[in-house]
Amino acid sequence: MIIINYDLYMCDRCGKDEYVRQNSTNTWHKINRVNNMGSKVENLLCDTCYSAYVPLVKAQDKAYATFLSNIAVSGEVR
Repeated sequence: MIIINYDLYMCDRCGKDEYVRQNSTNTWHKINRVNNMGSKVENLLCDTCYSAYVPLVKAQDKAYATFLSNIAVSGEVR
């Protein structure tokens, strides 16, 4: 079988796969994050897994903002 102008997308979380026409708008999301070692990690998520990912990132953003705001001048946690 030859499929022209399509790419095979596979979710890095759940394994769902789908053939997507090149240059089309689709419901797949390429995400980038930096791990605790400072390395960039890129993943592809389907729309369902992306919907579960967004609240996680929002919670992490909130925790990070709290972390940054809780340092006293001496370096001690307030």
